[in-house]
Amino acid sequence: MPPVSAPPTRHLSTASALAFGGTLDEIRRPGSVTGVAVWDFFQSLFFLFGVVVIALEPAENDLVRTLRLGMLVAYLVLVGAHVAVGIGLLRMRNWARIGQIVLSSIGLIGFPCGTILSIFILVYMLKPGIRILFSGKQGELTPEEAAQVGEALRSKAALWALGAVVGLLVLVFFIGMVAAVAIPSLLRARVAANETTAIGHLRALIDAETSFASMSGGAYGAPPCLQAPASCVTGLAPGPSLLPDSVVFDTAASGYVLRFHPGPPPFGAEEGGGLHRSYAVSALPASAQGGVRHYCADDRGVVYVVPQGAGAPAGGRCPDSGDPLR
Repeated sequence: MPPVSAPPTRHLSTASALAFGGTLDEIRRPGSVTGVAVWDFFQSLFFLFGVVVIALEPAENDLVRTLRLGMLVAYLVLVGAHVAVGIGLLRMRNWARIGQIVLSSIGLIGFPCGTILSIFILVYMLKPGIRILFSGKQGELTPEEAAQVGEALRSKAALWALGAVVGLLVLVFFIGMVAAVAIPSLLRARVAANETTAIGHLRALIDAETSFASMSGGAYGAPPCLQAPASCVTGLAPGPSLLPDSVVFDTAASGYVLRFHPGPPPFGAEEGGGLHRSYAVSALPASAQGGVRHYCADDRGVVYVVPQGAGAPAGGRCPDSGDPLR
């Protein structure tokens, strides 16, 4: 029985051998293709992170909820597409090359880094030599095809560009992750600090009104009277302001705006004299970033947390819907 001969090794022509330095079967996956596959895996992580952020972010209304649901589905599709294409590129599948061309075309909108990188990938994937490598063509290549494949294998520009942009985007990605965690925490800390300051200002004002009432025979004073008690109380010697300098009215300070709401004047006194039988002071956030809770204090000596939409104090009293601050 004649010996079974091994299947012939497919050698390239002279031109092909010069291009490759070996047989077609010995051609390894180009480093640039591996780099593009790694980039796909990185992008899948990026979109997966976006899925988590969108899922955890509360929706304000039905429209926002619908838009976020659409974004969630789109991001999940992109996660699956990048993972599948990355695996296909590592296995040198032609459908993966076509899929990469489609994904890179979409990536052109990611200006500026995404646009630059997508252009490099598109140029590389559309090279004739790369198309031949992914085609799975059997048999020897023509000298022209061998030269095209050899040029594609020697090309390092795409790999260097890919590495540079991926490195930059990895840096941006991690900075974004840190910012996504740190910025909300800093904003919450800032809001908490502003609310604490607003409460401190209201308590300082309660102390100032208590001191003024002891000088005026029981009447409470408007802010100008608290700053200069002698200007509102007859026979009182000039003295320092009862209010700290940090307590200001009708102007945003530390994220809050204080407003004075006077009650009726003392019996027998005229309106506009600065003296009142009761008072209330509201402390409202100057902006959404300044604070969250609304506060109010009045002559009962208590600081209240007032629900939003409860309305302004009337008659020198905080709204009844307020809860005493503990």
